[in-house]
Amino acid sequence: METPAAGQRRIEQSVLVPRPGGPSALGKGKTEPEVKVGEGGNRSPRGVGALYNALTARDWVSLAVVSSEEGDRAWWLVQALEQIATRAHGPFRALNVLAVTEARATAMAHALSPAKIRAASQRYLLATDSPLLNPAALGVITACDGVLLLLHAGRTPISGARRLVDFIGRQRLMGAVLGSW
Repeated sequence: METPAAGQRRIEQSVLVPRPGGPSALGKGKTEPEVKVGEGGNRSPRGVGALYNALTARDWVSLAVVSSEEGDRAWWLVQALEQIATRAHGPFRALNVLAVTEARATAMAHALSPAKIRAASQRYLLATDSPLLNPAALGVITACDGVLLLLHAGRTPISGARRLVDFIGRQRLMGAVLGSW
C-alpha cells in the first residue's frame, strides 16, 4: 500500500453516479425512469454498488434520499439501490414520496415509527423532494434514521447544499452523492 509523499494529502474518492437511465429516462413528465441493473450487459452504473456497500455498513432501517433539485433523480437512485439490495440479500423496499402532501407525510411518518419498521425486518429507501422546495417532505425526512443527499454537479451551489444540510440536520446526514447528469 502506497502512502502519500510528504506534503501531499490523501484525497478520498467521491462516488459519482453517471446519467441515471440515460438521457431519455429523465424526459419531461417521466417521474419513474426505468432502471436496468444486472442481467447480461446491463450492469449497475459505476458507483452505485460502492454506494450500496457504504450505506449497508451503517446501522439504519429507513433512509431518505433527498434530491437538491429534481426528485426523479432521487427516485432513480432509490430504485437502483433497491435492485442491488434485492440481488445481494434481501428485504429492501423502495418508496416514492415525491411531491408528498402534509397529510401523506404525517401518515408516512407514523408508518415509519421505529417500533413498526424494526418489527418488519425490512429496510426502507425513500425518494423525497428537497424540503426547501416541498416543506411537507421534512415530515418524512425527520421520521427516517438517516439521509443521503443527492447533489447535482455544476447546478447545486455550495451555499444551497449547506442550507439543505442545516435544514435537515447534520445528525441525520449519512452522506452525499455528487451526480453529474
